[in-house]
Amino acid sequence: MSQPNLLIVGVGFDADAHLNDGTRQAIEGAEDVFLVLGDSSLIARVRRLKQGAEILPFQRGPLVNYSVASWHSVIVNWCDRVLSPLLRGRSVCVVFQGHPAIGLSPAHVLGSRARAAGFSVRMLPAVSAADVLYACLGFDPLSSGCQHFDAMDFLVRPRDVSASTPLILWQVGIIGAPAQGRQCIDQRRFTVLCSVLSQKYGPNHEVILFEITTDLSRPTALRVPLRNLVKHRVTECSTLFVPPLATPDIDATMLDRLKLSAEQLPYASDFLLPVCYLTS
Repeated sequence: MSQPNLLIVGVGFDADAHLNDGTRQAIEGAEDVFLVLGDSSLIARVRRLKQGAEILPFQRGPLVNYSVASWHSVIVNWCDRVLSPLLRGRSVCVVFQGHPAIGLSPAHVLGSRARAAGFSVRMLPAVSAADVLYACLGFDPLSSGCQHFDAMDFLVRPRDVSASTPLILWQVGIIGAPAQGRQCIDQRRFTVLCSVLSQKYGPNHEVILFEITTDLSRPTALRVPLRNLVKHRVTECSTLFVPPLATPDIDATMLDRLKLSAEQLPYASDFLLPVCYLTS
């Protein structure tokens, strides 16, 4: 297989533990490297691999305001900057935090623009925020299934969410961004989310407020009943894990069709809350 013109990679959230060999080789082998990273330790780590790696300008944080139009303009400028060396025949690698395919629409826009211009593009897998959550909480999504939603999407596009399947809600601290055009923490909208969840699961149902903190090597996990969740401050990195109310019933008719018994099911457990591997 010939080398792609553009490689889109992710470096996870830990500068030492999450950088895999394939990503390292992609960074070292590219003629031009661009960084979309908000953490100084990740930037320093990548620049040790590739001196001169260029940061694509952007800002993040609770005081940063982007209109939808201005955010689109930022992404267009990124695309133009990345396409420039490609058009000169150079190989390019763009580095994102986490997994480049998950929750990072600019990575997909970059890939689409490059392909439309006739360049070959490859995206490499990386450690995602979900991977960090699974490992820290000791949660196996195959044990009982899993439902993932952006918190705003969960609220404004109602679905038949199953209360018998674990639910993970992302970006619970910045509900409304970027639709509102602001990358801001909004506790009021978080209050609305808490109310909706309390109605569905009951105020005493225990959930886990999870966060990959600024110190990326020390995520936090707080178990709290829904009635008290609104009292806790959230950030742009906050994620909510909602365990199921109960395990779903077994379809005896389907078991008979499959010629199986309930004892043969690989994940026949009374899963409610995951084990937490985070130390206090």
